[in-house]
This record gives sequence, C-alpha cells and structure tokens, in this order.
Amino acid sequence: NGRDDVSDAKEQDKKEKTESRRILHLEVGQPDFPAPEPVLSATSAALRDPTYQAYISNSGLLRLREAIADSTREFAADIIAEDIGPENVVVCHGAVGAISSALKAILEPGDEVLIPDPAWSNYEMMVQLEGATVVKYPLEQAQGWKPDPQKVASLCSPKTKVLLICSPSNPTGSVLTKSELEALAAIAHERNLVIISDEIYSRVLHDDIDVDSNDRDEVEGEGALSEGS
Repeated sequence: NGRDDVSDAKEQDKKEKTESRRILHLEVGQPDFPAPEPVLSATSAALRDPTYQAYISNSGLLRLREAIADSTREFAADIIAEDIGPENVVVCHGAVGAISSALKAILEPGDEVLIPDPAWSNYEMMVQLEGATVVKYPLEQAQGWKPDPQKVASLCSPKTKVLLICSPSNPTGSVLTKSELEALAAIAHERNLVIISDEIYSRVLHDDIDVDSNDRDEVEGEGALSEGS
C-alpha cells in the first residue's frame, strides 16, 4: 500500500532526526521548506473575504480558471493549436481529485486502463475503485525508463479504454520527447482510447530537452485530458 509506505517513511524520518541524521526523502512530493509568506497572507485574507465563504461554481472560481487558462496558453503556446479558456478548465482537489474524476467519467466496470510501471501508486487504486482493471506497461530501464510503443500496443484489448501517461515521470524522472508522445498518441488514435496525461511536474525540468506535448491532431476524435499544477 503506497500510503502505508509513505507513513512508514515519515515515521522513520522522525526517528532518524532524533539521531541528528539528515534524510532526503524522494518518495513524496513534499517540499522541505515552508510555504512562501505571500501565499500564506493571501490565503489568510481569502478566509476572511465573504466572497469565498459561499458556494462557488462546481468547476472552480472563475478568476482562478481564467488564470489557469492564461498560464497554460503562455506555457504551452507552441504546442496547443486551439485556444484554451476558463470553460476548458476544471479545478480539482489535487491530482487525486483530477484523475479520479476523469476516470469516473470514462470507465465502466470491466474496462481496462493502461498505466506505466513503475508509477505513482494511486493510479492503480483509483482504477480499481471504478471496478476497472489495471494493465501495466513497463518503463524500460534500458530505454531511459521510457515505454516501448510496440509493447504498449500489444497490451491493448477490446476492453482498453484509457491510456495514462506521466511525463516527467513519477517516480523515474524520465521525460518523453515529442516523437515519443506522438507514438503513444497514434496508438490511442488507432484504438479510440482516451489519453489522461499527468503533467504535474511539467514545470520542474533541469535539462534542455525536446518536451513538446503531443500534437492535438494526433488525438483528434479521442479525448486528451491533462492534469497539472
């Protein structure tokens, strides 16, 4: 169980801190520094603002969705052909809320979902909660922890409904190039699959690499759902 492993790691961290040992944990995306003061101040002010003390749109605050749309257009201007507006954005409670909501909307019991291996452990749990079956496609160490498109294609069946990708990868850190993404998009196009793209670490890159996202033409007619920070 992924959550139990994380809890165990945190308990071990506490124990070793009492022994004056410095531990760097790589299994959880938890910063080792406090939230910036402007963020804390803005959050505190919002809690006292009557505007935020009532029900809001199920899709999230319009101002927030507009800001996300603007940021996405700026960040991905060279890879997204169509305009993105607030009507294309849904604000969720973290990655679990975003991906699980997408899976709930897509899956029926008995469907199959292709997920990378290794991967964030919550993918598997979210699929199983919908009564669907996890089919793991390997991230090949010999290929820099990236999938072999032929292997991914061979794992598809008439029950396959979703291809889930994560780039940059959690936990390997590998980043798919444009051509590698296009190969996966072609598989989805041929088999009428929905792509769920977990891009939560897309702005945490330390190398100069061709990381253009998949061309929207490649998945025309299918769904391409993206989850990010």
